Amino acid sequence: MHTALRLTIAALVLAGLSWVAIGLYGDGEPALGAQASELGGIGARACQKCHSGVYDEWAASAHAGAFVNPEVRKLSNEYANEQCIDCHAPRPVFETGIAKPPLPRTARRSEGVDCAACHAAGDHVAASSPTAAGACLPRLEPALKSADLCASCHDQHFTIAEWQETRFARDGVGCIDCHMLPSQRPGRAGRDHRSHSSTNIDMLQKSVELTVTVDGRTLRATLENVGAGHHFPTDERSRAADLLVRELRDDGSLVRLSRLDRLRNPYRDQVGAAAGLPYREESPLLEKRPESTLLPHGVKRSYSLELLPECTQVEVVLTYKKIPFPTEPAEILNDEKSFAEKKAFVVHRRVVKVP
Repeated sequence: MHTALRLTIAALVLAGLSWVAIGLYGDGEPALGAQASELGGIGARACQKCHSGVYDEWAASAHAGAFVNPEVRKLSNEYANEQCIDCHAPRPVFETGIAKPPLPRTARRSEGVDCAACHAAGDHVAASSPTAAGACLPRLEPALKSADLCASCHDQHFTIAEWQETRFARDGVGCIDCHMLPSQRPGRAGRDHRSHSSTNIDMLQKSVELTVTVDGRTLRATLENVGAGHHFPTDERSRAADLLVRELRDDGSLVRLSRLDRLRNPYRDQVGAAAGLPYREESPLLEKRPESTLLPHGVKRSYSLELLPECTQVEVVLTYKKIPFPTEPAEILNDEKSFAEKKAFVVHRRVVKVP
């Protein structure tokens, strides 16, 4: 091969690598409130050129909005708590090491957990398939499918540690098997990058099973974590699930509203937050989280309540909220704004007649 030809090829390769580097890492930072769809041709938008289906899925995900999410900004005091940036706008996980906490990036923070966070691996792009090919120089990285990759951010609150204690870990069922289901896009199959999680009502309903019976004047209820490969709910301390009871008259009017349980991992400074609740967590993580009342996988909890004489039917409701406030049962059920904005969900509702 002539020297001139070799130099030309080398220059083209270097130009291609430079384009990939600019696309992955970018050299500017949009305003805090910018959305992924408004970004220019850098970062995730560079990946969109070849992976439009994946980009569209990612753009609709919690990962894409991780940094600009108003609840995150509020809870982090507009990122005055700088530690939150590590996972809400991370540098590539492969850069700091699988299962190790990532470092925060300074560019394009408004893209949240972007393509580079999981796929940028030094001089190439990490791929989950050995046959991957393209301008971004994809190369098979088995760790891309491992729970350890997710652990870099999602074990900050012990989610991976919870998973390791379940049958899912023993059977080799990892995070992506539940949260990134197969996706068939035009011309290419892959994993759904919407990364469905606790904002997906189907997943919430499959996670826990609620049974309700009435024995004489006694309500009996059980709640079991049958489908979540970790505690329910998990990860963020801002999440909570409440098991509520509404005792009703024949005309539907309320006799009494009660709470059977609140499932939550409180913030560190909320001493006594679990006081008065009937359970502590039944898992090896108890010493790490003595205030937690989360429901571990495979655990069934039983509850009972003596019903008032006026009660002729009873309604048991399991609610889930992405934010823990308000906390009073009446406020939770009447918080129509959170339900409308999908910040809260009714996971299960059971209505039983009282003899």
